[in-house]
Amino acid sequence: MNKIKSKSLSIFLAFVMLCTFVPTVNLTADAAVIAGFEASGDTAYYNMHNQGIFTVRAFEDPVNQTNPIRHFAKGCFVGDKAWGITFSDGHLSLRDYSITDSDFLINVTISSTINLIGEGVFSNCRSLQNIIVVSNNPHFSSVGGVLYNKNRTKLIKYPEGKKGKSFIIPSTVTEIGKGAFSRLRILENLTIPASVKTIANDAFDDFGSIRNINVNSKNNNFSSVSGVLFNKTKRNLIKYPAGKTATKYTVPKNVTTIGSYAFYENSKIKEVTLPSSARTIDDYAFVRCTSLVRLSIPKGVKTIRPAAFLAPNKNLFIRTSRNSTAHKLATSRGWNVILTNVKRRITFRNGKRTAKRYNIEHNELLTAKQRNYKIKKKGFKFGGWYADSKFKRKFNFKQRITKNHTVYAKFTKNKK
Repeated sequence: MNKIKSKSLSIFLAFVMLCTFVPTVNLTADAAVIAGFEASGDTAYYNMHNQGIFTVRAFEDPVNQTNPIRHFAKGCFVGDKAWGITFSDGHLSLRDYSITDSDFLINVTISSTINLIGEGVFSNCRSLQNIIVVSNNPHFSSVGGVLYNKNRTKLIKYPEGKKGKSFIIPSTVTEIGKGAFSRLRILENLTIPASVKTIANDAFDDFGSIRNINVNSKNNNFSSVSGVLFNKTKRNLIKYPAGKTATKYTVPKNVTTIGSYAFYENSKIKEVTLPSSARTIDDYAFVRCTSLVRLSIPKGVKTIRPAAFLAPNKNLFIRTSRNSTAHKLATSRGWNVILTNVKRRITFRNGKRTAKRYNIEHNELLTAKQRNYKIKKKGFKFGGWYADSKFKRKFNFKQRITKNHTVYAKFTKNKK
């Protein structure tokens, strides 16, 4: 009998220990967790360090229900390891950047009383799949884990870790908010309906997996070509998706403005050519394009915003005309420049005869065709091109051409 009691006690204790390690914490009932919580007036700061599902309590003193917690300020939930956060009735606002930088957070539940969700809330929450709003909240709503205002005319946040490679924005939406589709990890194809009238400048900023933005042809404000977003007249390039994998892109004719964040953080693009119609490059247009090594900017571009390029790739070459706005900017910042209206000449000589002549833009590289140019001489074997007529130094075809060159063909007589 004692053995049975002992065994039962062991099982009960094991069960209690197991429950102790289940990562679910109810802050309303567990005052011990409040060690990491500070409240001052109506602003609360909270840092959680344990994995689990957290129900954030509505009062500092939940027993007597005193000192209500109303607002969550910047940094409340930064880098936390919670899998889920549930807010209580009584909470009023999630202020700017109050929930950020979590690799663990999957679900967030917004209570009925929250009336403000600030800028940057949920940014860099890489695993976030669902933002759930209770049905009786008069200010916000959610469908499929996506956050909207109450009447779903504004799309506020598409969770960064949400499953699914394609998403069609509902036809009720007229506005896409700031950061709505930023830092996405899975979504590749986005469809914008005819109803959308406004898209925030940085709706698609930061890292992103989106490869194609397609706009309904009946939309009166926006359009798309090959997955690239433009305004309706196609004069303003709004967004070249960060997830596109092409290495070269020629901006279509008639585009006059490269918009803010247009190419922001596309890590694959290497060469971009702007059309002669281009006039303006807005802030952050080419920031963090880590692979960009060649950007052709016509002389017609008169406005380049101060933050259009921030810490560009050191191997970037700006291809433009001498004394253009782009040339002056590049020179002032010590960037590499290719001058389209300054020509250098390379002359291929066969003895005293000119075999071929190429005109090269200043500081440009020779093309593969130019580098591989060869000539034939009956009874002789071609031995390459030399920088001097005495064949002492082979010409370096990999160098950038910054002056005129004459190169000489060397031949050796064939053996009989």
